[in-house]
Amino acid sequence: MVLRVLIIFMFFISAESFAKRNNKGFKRAQSYYKKKQYSLSLKALRRSYNFKYTKRIPASALYLIALNYQKLNNHKRSLYYFNRLLKNVYLKKHIRVLRALKKDEVDEVDIPKTLASAYFYMGQSHYAIFVQTENIAAADRAKKYFTICDEIDFNDKCSSFLENINEKLAYNQKKKKSFEFFVYAGRLIFQDRITIESSAGSDDLIANNNTVCYGAGIRRGNAFSGLILNGCIFSGTATIKGIVTDKDNPATTRDYKQSGVPIGGLLMEAGYYRLLDNEKTRLGLSLPVIYRSGLYTQPTGYTIPNAKNINFGIMGTASLILPYLELETKLGHMKNSNYLMLNGIFTF
Repeated sequence: MVLRVLIIFMFFISAESFAKRNNKGFKRAQSYYKKKQYSLSLKALRRSYNFKYTKRIPASALYLIALNYQKLNNHKRSLYYFNRLLKNVYLKKHIRVLRALKKDEVDEVDIPKTLASAYFYMGQSHYAIFVQTENIAAADRAKKYFTICDEIDFNDKCSSFLENINEKLAYNQKKKKSFEFFVYAGRLIFQDRITIESSAGSDDLIANNNTVCYGAGIRRGNAFSGLILNGCIFSGTATIKGIVTDKDNPATTRDYKQSGVPIGGLLMEAGYYRLLDNEKTRLGLSLPVIYRSGLYTQPTGYTIPNAKNINFGIMGTASLILPYLELETKLGHMKNSNYLMLNGIFTF
């Protein structure tokens, strides 16, 4: 009997001594935390508690462990211990808060200050992970915890965090690249040179071409910039005029003109574009290649060797993006030729 009493007495003495030692270690850890010595605070806590067995760690110590990791930017470890705190101490209350959040009734739940503070710091850790990794799940979790804190007016920063998350999500969505297919129709007006030859020599004539074009293309880009590839077929008429050398009398010249000359061809482009901040204006630069063919009349004794021609150069683009249509203007220069295009574009 005496032996049994002695054993019980020694057990209580040991338990009391252990509790006092842990309490001193916790106070030391608090002191280090207040001095922003977070690593030393964790060291003091580790001497008093076994971090592997979180069920044996008091709520205040578990909260301080998670908080130290959060301040050290070790967000995954911080979230682990905050989640253990929720599971070990506040599980029923946490479930109730989440149910209230779905019903938009969080302000009706009495949330302990420590739990509210845990939500706030968990939101910050998920936010930091989202910023580093652009992980959507982390953003959703951060929004969840900041929404809870904002609903109970825990901290004025909660609404700012929510705004930042939404802005970053919108920005990340805009950064995503995708394909766009489009068709277009419009006018292609250009001026090029036609060479006419005879026994007296050769002369350059100016051809004013007025055509209608139909085309399609593809874009690969985001809300800021991208690459574009497109092509169109065109057909119309040309008016040719100029001065030619008389083949029978090289010393003299005469006026020459052809009207209503049927022409047709193909225009291909590859380029780069940027969208301005309002996302309603597109500016671009492309490298076009054009194939043009005309049914020019060749007077007796004269020939037109470049009735079919391939040309290339550079073209600038400016367009206005409307809800269902894009209005585009293009200006280009291709080896002694000038081009103007006016298009209406429909994007799928």
